[in-house]
Amino acid sequence: MNKDLDELEKFLQNAHGKITIEANGMIPHVSGNLNDAGMLMASFAMLKLAEDVLGGDFDEMMAMFKSLNEVMRYQTIGIKPRRRDNGISTECDK
Repeated sequence: MNKDLDELEKFLQNAHGKITIEANGMIPHVSGNLNDAGMLMASFAMLKLAEDVLGGDFDEMMAMFKSLNEVMRYQTIGIKPRRRDNGISTECDK
């Protein structure tokens, strides 16, 4: 593996947390507590689940989610994470 993949693997091995996702029509509710690596792993797991359930490949899923993002135009409401300079969340504002 190259250095970047080694660093990514090390980062992801520290993933932890738990989230709950509820959907009621077009309104999702997500709650929980995750570190940055846990958030990436949970997001990736949901993308892979969608890939299996909907029968597409990963690129098709990404295109579908980009389209969904344009249609839905959701905004986060409630406690929002602070952002580091690199755009990755660190902790939640209280």
